[in-house]
Amino acid sequence: MMLGTEGGEGFVVKVRGLPWSCSADEVQ
Repeated sequence: MMLGTEGGEGFVVKVRGLPWSCSADEVQ
């Protein structure tokens, strides 16, 4: 859970409303 690493990840999490683990996995 690294907040503010990419910046885009945090935005995706809010838009999609998915848990950080799922969002981070999809981003990668």
